[in-house]
Formats: sequence, C-alpha cells, structure tokens
Amino acid sequence: MSAAKWYCLSVLTACLLSGTALAECRVPAFDAFQHPDWAVDQPVRYDDSKYGFSIAFHGRHAKGTFFIYDYGVSNPEAADAEEQLKQAVHEVYYIAEKLTPETVLSDPYLVPEKLYADIGFVDNAVYLTTSSNTGQAVTVASMGLLHGCFHKLRYTHPVQSLETVDISEGLKGFIVLIQEMNDTMTHTNYLK
Repeated sequence: MSAAKWYCLSVLTACLLSGTALAECRVPAFDAFQHPDWAVDQPVRYDDSKYGFSIAFHGRHAKGTFFIYDYGVSNPEAADAEEQLKQAVHEVYYIAEKLTPETVLSDPYLVPEKLYADIGFVDNAVYLTTSSNTGQAVTVASMGLLHGCFHKLRYTHPVQSLETVDISEGLKGFIVLIQEMNDTMTHTNYLK
C-alpha cells in the first residue's frame, strides 16, 4: 500500500473512530434538578460532534455552562483532561478579551481538592478573578473524565470585591452548584 493511501486510510479511520466515540457521551437528565436559585436549560448539541453538547445553568447571581464532549479522543486519559482544563482557562481569557478588552484577569489558582472530593464529575478545578468597568467576578473551570467523555463546567459568580472573603463567597457558590448537580446525577444513575 502506498504512503498516500495509508495516510488517507489513517485519516478516515480516525474520523470514523472519533464519531463513534461521541455516541458514547451520555446526556445527564436534569429534569429533577431542584434548587430554588437555579434554572436549567435543555442540552444544546454542537454541529461538530467532537464538541458534544452543553447545558446552561442560570442562577440569581451566577451562571454556569456544563460541557460534555469527547473532542475526537476515543479513550481519553488524565493527561488529556489536564490539557482540556488548560484549554478551559484559555477560553476564559479569550472570552474576556473579546467581550470586554479592558478586563484584568488573575493567574489561575487551584481550587482546594477537599472542596470537590465527593463530586463524581470533577477531577480538577481552578479559579481566577476578573475585574472590569462592569465589576468583579470569580470564574471557576472544572474538568473531569466520566464514561469516556470530558465533563467541563465553566462557572462565573460576580463579587463585590476581590478580597479573600468575596472570592470565598464565589467559590462557595460553585460548590453549591456542583453538589446539586452531583446529587441530581447520582439520583438519575448518571454517575454509575
């Protein structure tokens, strides 16, 4: 077989396998999600199957978007999830620069593992702070691997200041949301 044919066959196989991998990503049912401060949208599927789908959460003072996808990787590993978490942080910077170029963003900081140790869809999480003409916020990006798919949550919580007490308040809001999500996914057997 010529090198050109071998290359074409390899590319075709990779495309077919990546499409197969997405079919494995399950949609969690949030119909039973019952928190008075949060509303949940229906899942939105992306045109490019490797990006999977997202589910938006709207709170009184915060918002979150939950992404479940395979990114074309048929058997993702911890190193792949670490790269996806780094990409999630880059997305936060990109979005801030596009929407409000004057935004000042901090470096990312690790969220203490003890805060999410019992959450079945979070393996790592980082937070950063933002400050702009419109106010300050704490943004958290979390990543986990479950059922062969990446589970990314991007959460933003406006705060009064970037003092430690207000940053802690933003992180507490993140923890409340992921605990409620985890309870719902446990109740619907998604985490099994």
